[in-house]
Amino acid sequence: MNEELKQELEALQVLNQFLDKLIPNMENLCRELGGEAKPDTPAFQKQCMDAFNWTIEIYNRVPHVSELCGKELDKNMANQVIMSLGEALKAGESAAIAERIENGALVILHQLKDITDVI
Repeated sequence: MNEELKQELEALQVLNQFLDKLIPNMENLCRELGGEAKPDTPAFQKQCMDAFNWTIEIYNRVPHVSELCGKELDKNMANQVIMSLGEALKAGESAAIAERIENGALVILHQLKDITDVI
């Protein structure tokens, strides 16, 4: 295996481990935005969104995902989810943000976990 593929494989392994923490945090954020808000919910939301963005960025920087994992994320669907979530975040509507995370971002994160689990 060449050096580039080794680095991509390592990035996907790190991503897989990161998803083990991010997915439960995003689920907790949905609960908080859905009515169980805490004083630190806005800061927690920012951390989760930064982590989600980092996850997508890392995935997008690995050009050989399908070769290394045997499958890859539907980028058109992911882009639609990201745009929809961005609109909800701009509007600042907690219920809409929670819905977009639950029915969009978490779907992507679970797919990424499934994709990277084979490593």
